[in-house]
Amino acid sequence: MDDQEVTEYYHRGVVCHLIGQDLAIPLDVEFQRPGEGEVPAAKRLLERVCTNYSRYFDAVVGDGLYFEAPFINFCIDHQKDVVVVISGEHRLLLQDAEGLFSQRPADGQWTEGRRTVQY
Repeated sequence: MDDQEVTEYYHRGVVCHLIGQDLAIPLDVEFQRPGEGEVPAAKRLLERVCTNYSRYFDAVVGDGLYFEAPFINFCIDHQKDVVVVISGEHRLLLQDAEGLFSQRPADGQWTEGRRTVQY
């Protein structure tokens, strides 16, 4: 192997695709700008997707990176429900939510094998 220095180039971006079927259908992509995080690029992408494909989806799903009020409010302002992952660093918020949800009955449930999920 040669010890020669090599310059590598790569692109970072976010993709919006429809899920829920056997095939995820990509709708659009937005590349991150130099020094920019994923969430600002996602907001630009969602602005465009909400304009072009608003009737195609009702909810936005994201990982824990998107668990921030400005992003969630952005989705709500565009009449979209939001599902984000709550990670261990947000444990107190999760405990607060569990306390609130324990005061009302579940709206429904489904069972997968030995696991029952209430929502």
